Amino acid sequence: MISSNGEGDRILLPPERFYWAVLDRSMLPQRRSTSEQLGFLFENVLPISVDGIHAVYVNLKSPRVLACGIERDRLEQELSPPERRLACIHLGPDGIPALAAADVPPLHINMLSGPFESPKIRIMRRRWHLQLLATVLVCTTLIGAGIFKALANIKAESMAVLDRKASIMRDVLDVAPDPGESAASSDQPLELRLSAELRRLRQTRQRPARDAETIDAPAMLTALLTHWPSDMMVQTEAVTVTSSTLTVRANVPTSSDVQHLADALTLPEPWRLQQPQVSASRDSVQATLMWKKAGATQE
Repeated sequence: MISSNGEGDRILLPPERFYWAVLDRSMLPQRRSTSEQLGFLFENVLPISVDGIHAVYVNLKSPRVLACGIERDRLEQELSPPERRLACIHLGPDGIPALAAADVPPLHINMLSGPFESPKIRIMRRRWHLQLLATVLVCTTLIGAGIFKALANIKAESMAVLDRKASIMRDVLDVAPDPGESAASSDQPLELRLSAELRRLRQTRQRPARDAETIDAPAMLTALLTHWPSDMMVQTEAVTVTSSTLTVRANVPTSSDVQHLADALTLPEPWRLQQPQVSASRDSVQATLMWKKAGATQE
């Protein structure tokens, strides 16, 4: 019996021309059975060797498998002449035996598989593979183009940020971009130049705490000269005034004159006289008198 959809592409045969069996694949050592393993089970119920049978297997409710086979020579006869084989895409039974009729529709069994696969099906599969490959290539190209464009946008935005940063640095440093600037200036990055400028400004703005105090040198000298003794000979070498010390270095005739000079030169608080330093020579005595400001650290 031949059924056609207009091109003679289906061959339906009576179920009696096929070999049928319901196999129990739980008897196999592996959970996923292969066609070769199922063929060993099918051979137990066949009157001929399974090597002369072309069989297909359809899963029923686990662990049952429906086996349907036809002799290879008969299948070759049904597919002759060659024009018929080229046009046919389905060869199978027009019905299912009662042992599995409720579980499998007849059209689910197609004997044109493996070495008997229809050329039309093979061409359709190849075309489908090519279409799938073309689709993958197109999608990959589009994705690659999108990624490349995104990377280009990110690079452009990064360059814009760097240019804006350099422009701000030039404004701060008051440096105009000059294509013909010397190599010595162009070799130094703007970041280093900005750091150097910032360091210079900090050095000019920040001073040690001891320099923050103002020294009223005239007032201190006035207070010193007010108490200067007029009844003794003093040869002054130096008078040094800082924010925390006042030093007088002078020559007097004798050692007792050193103590007389120290007693006469009395400064108000917070200035305190330190131990005088005396160095005697043949003609005179050199004395160094130092007053320190209470609470001040020594410079």
